[in-house]
Amino acid sequence: MTLSFYLSSAFDDKNHERVAIKKICGVFDNGVEFAKRILREILILKHFSDHDNIIQLRNIVKPKSFEEFKDVYICTDLMDESLRCFLNRKVELSEQQIQYL
Repeated sequence: MTLSFYLSSAFDDKNHERVAIKKICGVFDNGVEFAKRILREILILKHFSDHDNIIQLRNIVKPKSFEEFKDVYICTDLMDESLRCFLNRKVELSEQQIQYL
């Protein structure tokens, strides 16, 4: 069982900047463990909200109703590139870059 998610970006009219939106599909479809994983991610982002080296949790989009609560939308800072894309470039990293990451 895998948890599917999609990444996108949007313009935040309130703060006048672009943000990243992570949609996690069917959070409750695959048992409690996946829902716990998402909750853990949200709590960690919230806990480190003032840290300079961790993306900021901007918003969690609330569902219209409990009956329609199937997907979770998490809004965070928008980064230039994902860590996955960066690591897939297969470029030799210096010791300083490794420490930074």
